[in-house]
Amino acid sequence: MGRPYKLRHALTWLLKASTGLRSEMFNDIEPEDIKLKPVPHLFLTEAKLSYGSSTFQHYVPIHPDLLPYLKAYIQIYQKKKPFKRMFDNDRTGKEMNKLNVKTVKENKKMNFQSGRYFFEQYTKWNTSMSDELRNYIMAHAIGGISADFYDNATADRIYKKYMEFMKDVKFIPENARRKLDKLIKELT
Repeated sequence: MGRPYKLRHALTWLLKASTGLRSEMFNDIEPEDIKLKPVPHLFLTEAKLSYGSSTFQHYVPIHPDLLPYLKAYIQIYQKKKPFKRMFDNDRTGKEMNKLNVKTVKENKKMNFQSGRYFFEQYTKWNTSMSDELRNYIMAHAIGGISADFYDNATADRIYKKYMEFMKDVKFIPENARRKLDKLIKELT
């Protein structure tokens, strides 16, 4: 039998790197916050955003690379309830910090916060994603986001804008994909 915590840690890191969400927000995510229609996204209510500087509910797109693994994890979590929380910021952070993974550019040890910074830096320097969209997805301070942007935000609109810039990004290398596939097979 595989270990579900490995899948949880991997998905937490991948969600962080693909959305830039704050670590603390992961503790409150439940299966009902993960929506697959009309487009894959997290729907975060004001209560779920209480840790950050944004207090408006919003839609956080889920990258298609993560979908098969996230769907499998939701089924495992709902069926077996292996954990009290679906995601656990503290445990994943401790596991991530044990690894001796270095950043490519600066050769510095990566930590759990590196996923959030990856998203921010990648979208800032490698895409033409607007600051407003980046700030919205990352739940940054609302001062950098117009009221009009919030008023017109829909899951579909945010996802389409996100995918304009992130469609060619491959978050899961082939060797990691094989390991995740094997782990899911063991867990189901």
